[in-house]
Amino acid sequence: MSTITIGVDLAKSMFSVCAVDATGHVQRRQDLGREAFALWLAQVPAGTVVAMEACSGAHHWARRCLDYGLQPRLMAAQFVTPFRKSRTLKNDRNDAEAIATAARQGNRRFEQKQSKNRGQCVHFPPHALVLLACLRLARYFGTTPELW
Repeated sequence: MSTITIGVDLAKSMFSVCAVDATGHVQRRQDLGREAFALWLAQVPAGTVVAMEACSGAHHWARRCLDYGLQPRLMAAQFVTPFRKSRTLKNDRNDAEAIATAARQGNRRFEQKQSKNRGQCVHFPPHALVLLACLRLARYFGTTPELW
């Protein structure tokens, strides 16, 4: 496989994949479901760059890429927009190609991948926040929660 950069546009159920070679020519375009995408990632040669726009689901897929020995690159959507071929025709396939093109640029700034634990910290349940606030108040007033 002569591709070195793969751009992926993540959606809810279907993912658009665009594989670009070293010269920037599109080698492959494909739309895959979640399960098919996971199987397809397992077949990509190790060391291949897989680029995605940063979103909550992208961190999960970046961890999966690391498991397969791939090099995930997460970038903010604002850095992908200038690489779209058409301003009026915005679709998943064009976005995947723009992501792959943006990832090939040497001066891009990529987002950090979140660990699974860090990603779960973002979804902190509200009742836990109330408990933390009560514990802070108890510490401030010098009481302990056992006395309540």
